[in-house]
Amino acid sequence: MSTIAANFNIAVLSRLLIGGISLIIVSLLTRMLGPVEFGYYSLIFAYLYIFYTLADLGLYTVLVREISRPDAAEAKIVSNILSLRLVALAGWLAVGIGLSQLLPYPAPVKHGIIIAAGATVCMALVQVLTGIFQKHLRLFYTSLADVITRALQLGLIAWYLHEQPGLLTFVWIVLAVEIVHLLLTYWFARRLVGFGLAIDITYWRRTLKTALPIAISLVFVLL
Repeated sequence: MSTIAANFNIAVLSRLLIGGISLIIVSLLTRMLGPVEFGYYSLIFAYLYIFYTLADLGLYTVLVREISRPDAAEAKIVSNILSLRLVALAGWLAVGIGLSQLLPYPAPVKHGIIIAAGATVCMALVQVLTGIFQKHLRLFYTSLADVITRALQLGLIAWYLHEQPGLLTFVWIVLAVEIVHLLLTYWFARRLVGFGLAIDITYWRRTLKTALPIAISLVFVLL
């Protein structure tokens, strides 16, 4: 079996596993939270997804393209794009959190948005790092991290099955598992590329210029 075929099969299997686990998670959450609080739970992450998309800037696509070039300086590219994504996230999420406190949301939703913003940062950084596995045809790493994360989330939710936890308990669970997800992804990615954080303003400007059309298209998709 070729490497591409093996990666495809692993990706399909992991998607099926994650889909099944996610279905169970949603079933448990709807039962444990009830219609009102589950609506609040959904609102928190739907609201943050707006700012997640605005901060995307098409950087994942740019990263995959740039590190796939012959003789690409992978460590420099990954370090700068990861740092740029982190700065963009910090800016947009600060706007989102500030705006949420002015909107007529219930207090649990406002508090949940602040907590879940950390999970959103982790999700966004994981997405960028996934480009490394795609380039090196090592999707089993990201698939393993995804499955472990969703299984951990299911286990933590099941822990409260016979209790009466509030909405914010489940938001904290998402934050905890996404931190684990980021740490696993970072550990696996470092086995392939020795990246870190870097600030190269000239490179950032060039990258943003390249990514701008992708970023605009993502905003239109969001709308």
